[in-house]
Amino acid sequence: MKKIICSVVLALVLCEGFAGRALSGQEVSPPEIAFSEELWDFGVINQEEVVTHVFEVRNLGETELVISKVRSSCGCTAALVSSSEVAPGSSSEIKVIFNSSGFRGKISKYIYVESNDPDEPVSKLTITATVEAPPQPIIELIEDSWDFGLVTEGERPTYTLSVLNTGEQELLLSKITTSPHCTAELLSTNSILPGKMGKISICCDSTGQKGPVKEYLFIDTNDPFGETIVFPITGYVIEPKTELTIFPIFLDLGTINQGEKCTATIKLRNWGERKIKIININSSSQLIIIGSSSEEVDPGRETKINVTLSPGEETGQMKEYIYLTIALPLEAMVEKR
Repeated sequence: MKKIICSVVLALVLCEGFAGRALSGQEVSPPEIAFSEELWDFGVINQEEVVTHVFEVRNLGETELVISKVRSSCGCTAALVSSSEVAPGSSSEIKVIFNSSGFRGKISKYIYVESNDPDEPVSKLTITATVEAPPQPIIELIEDSWDFGLVTEGERPTYTLSVLNTGEQELLLSKITTSPHCTAELLSTNSILPGKMGKISICCDSTGQKGPVKEYLFIDTNDPFGETIVFPITGYVIEPKTELTIFPIFLDLGTINQGEKCTATIKLRNWGERKIKIININSSSQLIIIGSSSEEVDPGRETKINVTLSPGEETGQMKEYIYLTIALPLEAMVEKR
């Protein structure tokens, strides 16, 4: 009973102190979030193991801290907060549960904590672990996708995909299929020993297609965590009668960080029978650097124009232009009157 009375008295004293500050006009500091640690390493754990850690959340400010949302970067990780309202000088707990099923090797997951701390409205907690898995085959593709670029309708671009077994057991490629406009052929045996590599030949038929192309290669294996691998195939098909093409005609560089550089490539292809000369390439801004791999484009050939945006300290939406001046052959026979 004495402990309860003391706690009540202490709470009243604290409340009187804060009320006194407010009445006297003295500023009260806003909520300030702090954690017992922002990174927790579970160390080495076994695959399928479920591990738990509790992060302590403290309020170092003089007004109530409200935790409005706690979310994780992966469905394998759950985060539960014991109390979303934390009084000044008090603490709460965030319980993080990680399920290692389907993972192997070094992993990192993140928990985002949203609160009314004006200086840190979103805090990030990190958990790491090294997941040990039993011996098993592991499929790894040397490339994540294939972009065959710009082709004319009727062309059949081909590509050889390398498949590596980085596991400790034999990898079996049980089935290889593609979407309608592509075919695939296994160039090696369907059994790949640990540390060895297999190869798959892919061919895409552009007949009857026009514009952007998106196809897929599907590889069924005995890798328990990569049973079916999806390999994207992209490109762009144009009509064969076009003599000069520029692809793409619009560059969307997406979102880039302030101070970083971003580079994109424009392809200029000559489908005609005469040589085309590039006279000049410039832009509407000094923040754009342009370089061409060739000053002339022979018939049936293409050149690449590299465009680099260096925004420096600029922020916000940018809209600039690239100006290309080319020389097209013109011939005429003038007869005497």
